[in-house]
Amino acid sequence: MAQIESVTTSGKIVTKVRGRVMRSQDSDRRFLSRERRRVCVLSARGGNELEHWGMAQPCYGPGCFHTHQTREAVADMVSKGIMKWVGIGKNVAAYSYGRTWKAMPSGPLREKVMQLV
Repeated sequence: MAQIESVTTSGKIVTKVRGRVMRSQDSDRRFLSRERRRVCVLSARGGNELEHWGMAQPCYGPGCFHTHQTREAVADMVSKGIMKWVGIGKNVAAYSYGRTWKAMPSGPLREKVMQLV
């Protein structure tokens, strides 16, 4: 059994919990990430740093250099190929390079060459 103690001093409430706290939760629920309404939108460089190198992109304070957009707007841009989801879940998106190498006909003999389109 846990003992919960609340102390109020000069308008500030401090709550202390002593003893064992039993929580009845489904064990699989703690691994699910909650999808937020606003999505962090990173630059292409920030997305690569997060995806490939695991470099954190803070979402607050002076280190926050990215924007936030609604989930619907980001999902639309992901479906068009402008952005991609990075990280775990669908709370962070990054601009993708968007161009790929394709074999395209070229010249009078219509030989196929690789072009960046």
